[in-house]
Amino acid sequence: MQYFKSKYFIPVSQAERKLMFISAFLPILFVIALGLILLVENVFQINLNSLGVEPRSIHGLSGILFMPLLHSGLNHWAGNAIPLILLGYGMIYFYRDVAYKMFFSIWLFDGIGVWLLGRPEIHIGASGLVYGLVAFLLFSGLLRKNKQLLAITFTVVVLYGSILYNMFP
Repeated sequence: MQYFKSKYFIPVSQAERKLMFISAFLPILFVIALGLILLVENVFQINLNSLGVEPRSIHGLSGILFMPLLHSGLNHWAGNAIPLILLGYGMIYFYRDVAYKMFFSIWLFDGIGVWLLGRPEIHIGASGLVYGLVAFLLFSGLLRKNKQLLAITFTVVVLYGSILYNMFP
């Protein structure tokens, strides 16, 4: 159904609109949930940081699951929010067959990696998810040699190329 005439208008199917909605809605919902956890911590004056990853300790193993859900403050949360939304959208939209498996794999591998190799202090935040999503979108576009996915790879490099320098301390 075309609402206006234009040579630039490309009709979008109902299925495509649904995919675009889900691709945006789920990352936004996740970021809102992270914000709500931070809000609950601040309103009730509780500190859940002890649920983060504490490297090489039995107690710190539970942090593998909780680390991405916790943030130290509004700036920390905001620093992860926009990349999680944009990269999450790209992952779900372009890689819908593997997006959820990869997201949770990145979540687990990040936590395990921090538990095995991290500095001896408690680690919290979703930065590892951001790094993992960047790496997935970057390398999967290169490995598949698909022109559209390479365009996404190029966009990720332009937007988040500096993140590669921060991956290794």
